Amino acid sequence: RISVCLRRSPPTAASMSVPLFDRAFLRSVASVGAFMLTGDVVTQQIENSGRGLRGASLVVPSDRVIRLGLGDATWNVSRSLRMALIGICSAGPISHCTYVLCARYIPGTTWRQIAKKLVVFQVVNAPLSITSTFTLTTLLTGGTMQDAAQKLQADFVPT
Repeated sequence: RISVCLRRSPPTAASMSVPLFDRAFLRSVASVGAFMLTGDVVTQQIENSGRGLRGASLVVPSDRVIRLGLGDATWNVSRSLRMALIGICSAGPISHCTYVLCARYIPGTTWRQIAKKLVVFQVVNAPLSITSTFTLTTLLTGGTMQDAAQKLQADFVPT
């Protein structure tokens, strides 16, 4: 009888009632957008220092660039805003929904459950986020869907 009481019961509707779209969704989307903007600002400074690769594929002739007054340092504001937009419209929602669905369908906080969530999150989230980021970056810089498909063929697996 004791073993029957200790068995884990299947998830109920109440335990699976984590909403997909709520305040946490807005926080997630805003956070991802802010981190993508910040990451792009830092990346540009590394590229401009000569220590990294040039991000020429992300640059459009009409971009607004600000000289920072620190030697040759510049900031391509348009590029950073594109990255923030991708975070807000694509990467943020994908990450949030994947996380919520993992929490909903893989309940628990044991090491095993956390490992399952991590694997599922990476297997589902990474391909979706990479594909959407490459596609939107290409389209927002004036490329076509064919250009986006070529970008994915060339860069998806190395990423």
